Amino acid sequence: MIDSLIEAFPKEIIDDAVKLHGHYAPGLIIGFKLALRALSELHPMNDDIVMFTSETTRCVPDGLQAVSRYLHARGGFHVYFRVYDVGKLAIQVANNHEDQFRLIIDNDYMKRDPVLNAWANQGKGDKIPAKTIQEALWGIDIDEGITKKPFKKVVRRDIEGKEAVACPGCGEQTTRLTMVRHEGKMVCKACALFQKPGE
Repeated sequence: MIDSLIEAFPKEIIDDAVKLHGHYAPGLIIGFKLALRALSELHPMNDDIVMFTSETTRCVPDGLQAVSRYLHARGGFHVYFRVYDVGKLAIQVANNHEDQFRLIIDNDYMKRDPVLNAWANQGKGDKIPAKTIQEALWGIDIDEGITKKPFKKVVRRDIEGKEAVACPGCGEQTTRLTMVRHEGKMVCKACALFQKPGE
Protein backbone atom coordinates (compact mmCIF):
# COMPACT_ATOMS: atom_id res chain seq x y z
CA MET A 1 0.00 0.00 0.00
CA ILE A 2 2.84 2.41 0.82
CA ASP A 3 4.44 1.90 -2.60
CA SER A 4 1.18 2.57 -4.43
CA LEU A 5 0.67 5.74 -2.36
CA ILE A 6 4.11 6.99 -3.38
CA GLU A 7 3.56 6.14 -7.06
CA ALA A 8 0.08 7.71 -7.40
CA PHE A 9 -1.04 10.12 -4.70
CA PRO A 10 -4.80 9.60 -4.06
CA LYS A 11 -7.14 12.55 -4.62
CA GLU A 12 -9.00 11.38 -1.51
CA ILE A 13 -6.07 12.55 0.65
CA ILE A 14 -6.01 15.95 -1.05
CA ASP A 15 -9.76 16.39 -0.56
CA ASP A 16 -9.48 15.43 3.12
CA ALA A 17 -6.60 17.87 3.68
CA VAL A 18 -8.53 20.69 2.01
CA LYS A 19 -11.56 19.91 4.19
CA LEU A 20 -9.37 19.91 7.32
CA HIS A 21 -7.52 23.09 6.39
CA GLY A 22 -10.31 25.09 4.81
CA HIS A 23 -8.59 25.69 1.45
CA TYR A 24 -5.98 24.18 -0.88
CA ALA A 25 -2.94 25.80 0.72
CA PRO A 26 0.48 25.15 -0.85
CA GLY A 27 1.83 23.99 2.53
CA LEU A 28 -0.48 20.99 2.39
CA ILE A 29 1.51 19.75 -0.60
CA ILE A 30 4.75 20.16 1.36
CA GLY A 31 3.19 18.01 4.09
CA PHE A 32 2.27 15.37 1.50
CA LYS A 33 5.78 15.39 0.02
CA LEU A 34 7.50 15.14 3.43
CA ALA A 35 5.20 12.26 4.42
CA LEU A 36 5.89 10.42 1.14
CA ARG A 37 9.67 10.75 1.57
CA ALA A 38 9.43 9.55 5.19
CA LEU A 39 7.31 6.54 4.21
CA SER A 40 9.66 5.68 1.34
CA GLU A 41 12.56 5.67 3.82
CA LEU A 42 10.79 3.67 6.53
CA HIS A 43 8.56 1.23 4.62
CA PRO A 44 6.55 0.68 7.83
CA MET A 45 4.67 -2.51 8.59
CA ASN A 46 1.10 -2.43 9.89
CA ASP A 47 2.17 -2.96 13.49
CA ASP A 48 4.81 -0.19 13.43
CA ILE A 49 4.05 3.11 15.15
CA VAL A 50 5.22 6.03 13.00
CA MET A 51 5.23 9.62 14.28
CA PHE A 52 5.69 12.69 12.08
CA THR A 53 6.48 15.84 14.07
CA SER A 54 6.04 18.99 12.00
CA GLU A 55 8.48 21.78 12.80
CA THR A 56 6.05 24.39 11.47
CA THR A 57 2.41 25.31 11.84
CA ARG A 58 2.48 26.60 8.25
CA CYS A 59 -0.18 24.26 6.77
CA VAL A 60 2.14 21.23 6.74
CA PRO A 61 0.45 19.50 9.74
CA ASP A 62 -2.90 19.23 7.95
CA GLY A 63 -1.19 17.53 5.00
CA LEU A 64 0.47 15.09 7.41
CA GLN A 65 -2.84 14.48 9.18
CA ALA A 66 -4.65 13.69 5.93
CA VAL A 67 -1.96 11.15 4.97
CA SER A 68 -2.09 9.52 8.42
CA ARG A 69 -5.92 9.35 8.36
CA TYR A 70 -5.88 7.72 4.93
CA LEU A 71 -3.27 5.13 5.93
CA HIS A 72 -5.18 4.27 9.09
CA ALA A 73 -8.58 4.02 7.40
CA ARG A 74 -7.42 2.20 4.25
CA GLY A 75 -4.59 0.03 5.52
CA GLY A 76 -4.72 -0.06 9.30
CA PHE A 77 -1.33 1.67 9.59
CA HIS A 78 -0.42 3.48 12.81
CA VAL A 79 0.91 6.76 11.44
CA TYR A 80 0.42 9.82 13.62
CA PHE A 81 1.42 13.46 13.53
CA ARG A 82 2.06 16.28 15.98
CA VAL A 83 3.51 19.78 15.88
CA TYR A 84 6.54 21.27 17.56
CA ASP A 85 6.75 24.71 15.96
CA VAL A 86 10.27 26.00 15.45
CA GLY A 87 9.35 27.70 12.17
CA LYS A 88 11.01 25.28 9.74
CA LEU A 89 9.63 23.43 6.70
CA ALA A 90 10.75 20.13 8.18
CA ILE A 91 9.53 17.06 10.01
CA GLN A 92 11.06 14.79 12.62
CA VAL A 93 10.39 11.11 11.97
CA ALA A 94 10.18 8.41 14.63
CA ASN A 95 9.40 4.73 14.24
CA ASN A 96 8.29 2.61 17.20
CA HIS A 97 9.13 5.47 19.59
CA GLU A 98 12.71 5.78 18.34
CA ASP A 99 13.87 8.93 16.55
CA GLN A 100 15.01 8.04 13.03
CA PHE A 101 15.79 11.24 11.08
CA ARG A 102 14.66 14.72 10.10
CA LEU A 103 13.49 15.69 6.63
CA ILE A 104 13.92 19.27 5.46
CA ILE A 105 12.98 21.05 2.28
CA ASP A 106 16.33 21.63 0.57
CA ASN A 107 16.96 25.36 0.30
CA ASP A 108 19.29 25.10 -2.72
CA TYR A 109 16.72 22.99 -4.56
CA MET A 110 14.02 25.59 -3.85
CA LYS A 111 16.27 28.45 -5.01
CA ARG A 112 16.72 26.84 -8.43
CA ASP A 113 13.01 27.31 -9.19
CA PRO A 114 11.79 30.94 -9.02
CA VAL A 115 8.23 29.89 -8.10
CA LEU A 116 9.36 27.57 -5.29
CA ASN A 117 11.84 30.18 -4.07
CA ALA A 118 9.19 32.91 -3.98
CA TRP A 119 6.77 30.70 -2.06
CA ALA A 120 9.40 29.45 0.43
CA ASN A 121 10.43 33.02 1.22
CA GLN A 122 6.86 34.23 1.89
CA GLY A 123 5.75 37.57 0.63
CA LYS A 124 7.64 37.38 -2.67
CA GLY A 125 5.09 34.98 -4.15
CA ASP A 126 2.05 37.20 -3.69
CA LYS A 127 1.60 37.83 -7.42
CA ILE A 128 2.13 34.22 -8.49
CA PRO A 129 -1.19 32.42 -9.11
CA ALA A 130 -2.01 29.71 -6.55
CA LYS A 131 -2.30 27.07 -9.29
CA THR A 132 1.25 27.84 -10.49
CA ILE A 133 2.59 27.48 -6.95
CA GLN A 134 0.68 24.22 -6.45
CA GLU A 135 2.04 22.78 -9.70
CA ALA A 136 5.60 23.72 -8.74
CA LEU A 137 5.22 22.13 -5.31
CA TRP A 138 3.75 18.93 -6.78
CA GLY A 139 6.81 18.85 -9.05
CA ILE A 140 9.25 18.58 -6.13
CA ASP A 141 11.28 15.40 -6.42
CA ILE A 142 11.10 13.79 -2.96
CA ASP A 143 14.66 12.47 -3.25
CA GLU A 144 16.33 15.61 -4.62
CA GLY A 145 14.17 18.31 -3.03
CA ILE A 146 14.07 16.87 0.49
CA THR A 147 17.19 16.36 2.56
CA LYS A 148 17.43 13.60 5.17
CA LYS A 149 19.43 14.45 8.28
CA PRO A 150 20.29 12.37 11.33
CA PHE A 151 18.20 13.24 14.36
CA LYS A 152 18.01 12.23 18.01
CA LYS A 153 15.81 14.38 20.20
CA VAL A 154 17.51 15.38 23.44
CA VAL A 155 15.74 18.26 25.15
CA ARG A 156 18.12 20.62 26.90
CA ARG A 157 17.25 21.10 30.55
CA ASP A 158 19.17 24.31 31.12
CA ILE A 159 17.77 26.57 28.38
CA GLU A 160 17.22 30.06 29.70
CA GLY A 161 13.67 31.23 29.07
CA LYS A 162 11.83 27.96 29.68
CA GLU A 163 10.23 29.32 32.83
CA ALA A 164 6.50 30.03 32.73
CA VAL A 165 5.39 33.67 32.66
CA ALA A 166 2.06 35.43 32.21
CA CYS A 167 1.56 36.98 28.78
CA PRO A 168 0.87 40.71 29.12
CA GLY A 169 -1.66 40.48 26.27
CA CYS A 170 -3.97 37.74 27.53
CA GLY A 171 -2.70 36.95 31.02
CA GLU A 172 -2.31 33.25 30.19
CA GLN A 173 0.80 31.26 31.17
CA THR A 174 3.40 30.53 28.50
CA THR A 175 7.16 30.10 28.45
CA ARG A 176 9.36 33.16 28.01
CA LEU A 177 11.20 31.30 25.25
CA THR A 178 8.09 31.13 23.03
CA MET A 179 7.12 34.80 23.31
CA VAL A 180 7.51 37.11 20.30
CA ARG A 181 7.70 40.87 19.88
CA HIS A 182 4.41 42.41 18.71
CA GLU A 183 3.57 46.11 18.67
CA GLY A 184 6.54 46.92 20.89
CA LYS A 185 6.02 44.31 23.61
CA MET A 186 6.75 40.63 24.18
CA VAL A 187 3.55 38.57 24.01
CA CYS A 188 2.57 34.94 23.47
CA LYS A 189 2.24 33.71 19.88
CA ALA A 190 -1.54 33.49 20.19
CA CYS A 191 -1.76 37.21 20.98
CA ALA A 192 0.69 38.08 18.19
CA LEU A 193 -0.96 35.93 15.53
CA PHE A 194 -4.68 36.01 16.23
CA GLN A 195 -6.96 38.99 16.41
CA LYS A 196 -9.20 38.99 19.44
CA PRO A 197 -12.99 39.27 18.90
CA GLY A 198 -14.03 42.92 18.77
CA GLU A 199 -10.59 44.28 17.76
